[in-house]
Amino acid sequence: MSASPGASVGEVIEVALPDVAAMVALGVAIAGALQDGDVLLLRGELGVGKTTLVMGLAAGLGCDGAAVRSPTFSLVDEHARGGGGVLLHADLYRVDADGLPGLGLVEELGREGVIAALEWPAVVAPFLDAVSVVEVDLATAAGGGRCAKIVLPPGRPWSFAPA
Repeated sequence: MSASPGASVGEVIEVALPDVAAMVALGVAIAGALQDGDVLLLRGELGVGKTTLVMGLAAGLGCDGAAVRSPTFSLVDEHARGGGGVLLHADLYRVDADGLPGLGLVEELGREGVIAALEWPAVVAPFLDAVSVVEVDLATAAGGGRCAKIVLPPGRPWSFAPA
């Protein structure tokens, strides 16, 4: 895991995720540490659980977590947050630097009332200097299940107990 450009790196947290319920619970826990304007960078191979993590994140932010689907074809989905504001969920796997401006996503990053969860975020790296970034790298664990490495901005409260 590497820190995003311009980011002040907080503590790196490693978490074992034995099943889908633990992945969803991790998303809920991360939601509790987020603030308006945060950008969540989700990295990991296809099928590792990025969208499942966003389901928990959405639930933790007061959205309908069950309504979260992979935005593979829509590219950016917007979910209303229970207390106001929105969660933007983007899948940037097929987006290059030329296609990025047409999404209207960059203009939303870091805005008050917006939390963004970005799958395959490399294409937005040049636009992250002025935003607060949370990084999550997901991988398949050697013994099964998944593992996550999380970097929160310094000083953020954090608590997680897998289900």
